[in-house]
Amino acid sequence: MVVVGCNPNPNSPEQLPPGVGLGASCETERCRAGLACTEAKICAGHGVTPDGQPCILGVECGSGYCAPNGKRGVCAPGGTRVTGETCEGDGDCAPPLRCGFDGVTLYARCLAQGRKDIGAECSVATECAQGLMCVGGACAISPFTSTTAPHGQPPAFPRTGSQAWPGASCNAPKTSAEKAVFVLPRESDDEATRSDFYRLPYPSDAARDANGRVDFTRHPKDPSPIFGFDLLGRYLDVLGAEPFSAAPTVLLRFDGPVDFASLDVRSANPNIRLVKLETGEGYAHGLNVHLNVSRNRYICDNWLAVRPYLGESLSEGTWAVVVLKGLKGTTGVELTASDDFIAMMRDTTPPDAVQAAAWPKFAKLRTWAAEQNLTREDVLSAAVFTVENPRRLMDSLAASVAAQPTPTASTWVKCGGNTPSPCACGTTVGFDEWQALISLPVFQRGEAPYLTPAQGGDLSPTVVRTEQVCASLTVPNGAAPAGGWKVVLYAHGTGGSFRSHALDGAATSAPVAMLGFDQVGHGSRRGVNGQTRSPDDVVFNFANPLSARGTMAQGAADLLSMTKYLRNLSASELPPLDTSRIVFWGHSQGATEGALFLAREVDVDGAVFSGASANLTEALTSKQAPVDLTNVLWSALGEGAPTSVTVNHPVLGLMQQWSDVVDPLHFAARDVSGSTYARHVFQVWGRDDSFTAKNVQSAFAMGARLRLVGPTVDEFPLTAVTSVTANITMPAVATAALRQYAPDGYDGHFVAFRNESAKRDVSRFISSVLSGGVPVVPEP
Repeated sequence: MVVVGCNPNPNSPEQLPPGVGLGASCETERCRAGLACTEAKICAGHGVTPDGQPCILGVECGSGYCAPNGKRGVCAPGGTRVTGETCEGDGDCAPPLRCGFDGVTLYARCLAQGRKDIGAECSVATECAQGLMCVGGACAISPFTSTTAPHGQPPAFPRTGSQAWPGASCNAPKTSAEKAVFVLPRESDDEATRSDFYRLPYPSDAARDANGRVDFTRHPKDPSPIFGFDLLGRYLDVLGAEPFSAAPTVLLRFDGPVDFASLDVRSANPNIRLVKLETGEGYAHGLNVHLNVSRNRYICDNWLAVRPYLGESLSEGTWAVVVLKGLKGTTGVELTASDDFIAMMRDTTPPDAVQAAAWPKFAKLRTWAAEQNLTREDVLSAAVFTVENPRRLMDSLAASVAAQPTPTASTWVKCGGNTPSPCACGTTVGFDEWQALISLPVFQRGEAPYLTPAQGGDLSPTVVRTEQVCASLTVPNGAAPAGGWKVVLYAHGTGGSFRSHALDGAATSAPVAMLGFDQVGHGSRRGVNGQTRSPDDVVFNFANPLSARGTMAQGAADLLSMTKYLRNLSASELPPLDTSRIVFWGHSQGATEGALFLAREVDVDGAVFSGASANLTEALTSKQAPVDLTNVLWSALGEGAPTSVTVNHPVLGLMQQWSDVVDPLHFAARDVSGSTYARHVFQVWGRDDSFTAKNVQSAFAMGARLRLVGPTVDEFPLTAVTSVTANITMPAVATAALRQYAPDGYDGHFVAFRNESAKRDVSRFISSVLSGGVPVVPEP
């Protein structure tokens, strides 16, 4: 994505060939070259200029597309993507479409081009005809070339925006830090002070008012976001009463530069600590600590970001990031505490009313400090915050699904027979296929596809309706084994379908029956008004916080319902099935939903995860497909460059807080074992995966405590072993393993279907689980 500033010398009408332009009357004047006079005496695109010849507008070209080429465009073959499909530039779209943002989602898509000619007034590029962009309030020739814009002219924003937005109001930093900044918000704060939201460490129980809400009206946000809607404002609107994240980015500030060498997180007596205050336990696996000198649009200079180690989920309770004495400014002088924090460490209630209201929230910190034989002067600052159970939403959903009647299905129809399918049959090689509509309870409120907050998308444990969902059951050719075909429940990735397992090779990966169905956001599940929308828009809809987490939770509820259906399946038209044991296989989106579902479903004996990920913060900074989040968020947040948005960015921490209840990070350990069960789990890791990068694959594997089986083909924090079996012993014996595979000329996201070693390992794992064995990875 490219954000273009003002061009001091935009192409002007004086530089054009003689004649009137697009849409002008040709009653008495001649149209300029490339245009033709219509019967209505209006200049329109001639559409005959061949590829390789100069053009100004796409309508001049025989292809309909004018590619950027510096001072003048050049006719070139157009793209193939249709209205609504995602794009990176005009060249991706089928003419006469162009690439732009529609003011609804965060992703550029192919849209109708504008009608304005060069020199016409404009506010956004989509008002201009393809080939032009809006520069300085006028349609002008694109300054790009095929080198600087390989996908054609970059997508046009719906607003010109406010790239000059300065962000939070910040005091000039001292030349060397003197204090750890800790300032409680007050009603008397002026507007500039109010926008300095992170003067108080965050997250912090002290930020909550008497009703338990955080006042996010103080949080800085761009007053004129270029996407045409207020992305951050939508999150701030719903976050006020939301519990803090169990995977937080904890932010603290200083009034000047700190000597990095004075930070100590490794010694036996570190001065930066993450502790659970009720138990006094320290953090056992280290911390990710990042000291930042420069500000961004949301937090002022000289800030510290502290995050738990990759794959860790904080337990319920009160936690604190504590900064102890020993930190020094760049001149070598030790830092001191701010007045408001000194008051929090007093033995008695402070006389100041604002301090007195916050003081009880630091009682556990004061107790912990005393137990550690620390004086109140030893503590410079702290972020004290309460973590609740991030699985609370799925717990309530699982209880609701359990209370519902078993889902029902229409009569199963065998593909290739005389009876038409209620869905859509396709090619079947090596297996037979039956299709049906299964009625699933829907908990998502509003109108699908839930693109905007006005359409809803949030979720409660109350059923709002049922939905007829296409399903496909594949069975290997030939006679069923004694007792019937054993069954795998399959959940496809974004952009797939209820037949994905029949198309990607999963159906023939093992001699078993496999049941797939349309995941949420696919097929008819996008609603009447969403059929032209890509599933990417629906599933990765970060533009609507309600849908961002409601969609994944609905997907997990679907899997709970489908498992219930399988356990009670009785359909005489189907071949004999043995559902006494079930294996789940989730790919990509299906793996995410599967992680949420398996933490509550004890009746699944084994699970395969391919393209699995965890930790939204990590995903937001690494996901490049099927939508490129790394190239979207910086502009959506009004930052000046992609490098401004890292895992430590304040807004990403807020998005993590909202999405905690559907983040596999907090479910992964329970996918393997709980107090009453242990389950065989196998994660298939693909190197060079642009959908789920190695950091998010690592987060899931570390969260699930999986053992890496060699050979190692990608980075991973733990050492590989040659083989794994029965590495889980309580409360039952199970195998929990991870293995890495290298792609060969394709995206690593798909190694489970294309890498022969991966396919063999998956097949043997599934067969072992369904036969009642304890899998060995790799099986000899």
